[in-house]
Amino acid sequence: MNYGEVKTDFQKKLNRRDITPSQVEGFVKGAIQRAQRLLRVPASETVVEGTIEEGFETITIPPDFLKLISLSINGIELTRRDLTTVKRLAATTGTARHFCRVGASFLIGPMPQIDDTLLLVYHSDFAALQADTDANFLTEAAPDIITDGAMSAACRHYNDPRAAAYEESFVKSIVDLNNMAQEDELTNAQVSSAYSFAFDE
Repeated sequence: MNYGEVKTDFQKKLNRRDITPSQVEGFVKGAIQRAQRLLRVPASETVVEGTIEEGFETITIPPDFLKLISLSINGIELTRRDLTTVKRLAATTGTARHFCRVGASFLIGPMPQIDDTLLLVYHSDFAALQADTDANFLTEAAPDIITDGAMSAACRHYNDPRAAAYEESFVKSIVDLNNMAQEDELTNAQVSSAYSFAFDE
């Protein structure tokens, strides 16, 4: 399915004449956002590689970032530590071991050296949907999750007694898809090999 087809499917299931196009879009996009927060599947994984350059201070977190999977320097996975500890370590340069999040950036300590290789793996937003012809992993592989989520929210909004059934179906589909991912039955990870790490001056 594409975005337009998902919206049409949702409208047919809801079967209300008083719902506006903006409300339809709101319920559908709300369901997508909710699913993105709950799903942990390879299709939402993004792999970013880069090289530490002169002037490096922090890693700017990508705008589509949802949840960190791993962060490593020269193949050594970093351990998350408290801000005070990492700031103290970041005052030195050496073998990077730890990191922490500071606002929209990751701080590393000790500070990595020039030409060290960095690997960031994280769960990201699915591709944005704007035009009715747009599609992403969720609309193509699990459109029922979107429609069930939209129906759950819409039914609660309209005091429709079907809300509980659609909510149960939405949650079950999320659990099933996450379980499939854990069993390595989904293999559609997105890889971004060319990424320029922004520096905080």
